[in-house]
Amino acid sequence: MKRLLAFTQRNLMVYLKNKSSIFFSVLTSVIVLGLYLLFLRDNYTQPLIEVADQMSLGLSAKDISLLSDEVIIAATISLSTITIPVTVLQNVVNDKEKRIDYDILSSPLKRWEIILGYFLSAVIASFALSSLLTTIAWIYLYFQADTAVNTRNMLQIYSLNLLSSLSSSALYMIVVSFIQRQASFSSFYGLFSAMIGFIVGAYVPISQFPEMVQNIFLFVPQTLLTCLYRRLYTENLLDHLYQTTNHPAAAGFLNEMKRIFSIDVTFFGHDLTNEMILVYVLVLMLLSLSIAIFIYAKRYKK
Repeated sequence: MKRLLAFTQRNLMVYLKNKSSIFFSVLTSVIVLGLYLLFLRDNYTQPLIEVADQMSLGLSAKDISLLSDEVIIAATISLSTITIPVTVLQNVVNDKEKRIDYDILSSPLKRWEIILGYFLSAVIASFALSSLLTTIAWIYLYFQADTAVNTRNMLQIYSLNLLSSLSSSALYMIVVSFIQRQASFSSFYGLFSAMIGFIVGAYVPISQFPEMVQNIFLFVPQTLLTCLYRRLYTENLLDHLYQTTNHPAAAGFLNEMKRIFSIDVTFFGHDLTNEMILVYVLVLMLLSLSIAIFIYAKRYKK
């Protein structure tokens, strides 16, 4: 156990000492948040505010804007649990390219400790930093409105941070196992960080894509987890709005907002419940971890 902890700590220290790695691991989330605040917020909210006013639904512009804020915060946190593990797992590529893995193999470390050390370092870094961002978001939302989010939702979000970190780390352990050089990793990460924001619906909700594209994106576990993040972040506010608006058309309008913001999603015509998403993510995570163990066990065979 001491060897495992020491190797995990070594991987974390390599990541934390490289300030540019930390910056680039959260850069995609920062870009999404920046684009939203500078350009997209009004595009998201203004048409909905105008429709709500025209129909006299009793929904304030502040409530609609707050709901939009929660949706983008959810996507930002979700993205961080994807990009951070990938950046930490750059250690795998670096160790291969510099032949450090030979030194690791000649050490007393068992091969399962090597595999688990890389995996745990990615999970710990992702969970810690995403939870820090979650806490900052919680403070922001608390000062916006007391109906924004409650303590139960936030505890569930912290738990979801852990699940998403585990899922992403397991999946991308497989991906980085096929990358041999830092130059190749940089090329991969540049393309990956540009695409993943669209795949999980951070830049544009996946409801805005054709139905076939939506179904393809929903095969990706992180896209489903982003939907879960959105449900947890918006649950308290939506419950409040459903209860306080008396207009007969208000419920239908809120349901449509949930569809537009990809809070509610359908997969080949079937509504996806929280339980369905969690089962799919857990099964795929275990499968990914099993495949990763098989690949790395062969590579680090003594």
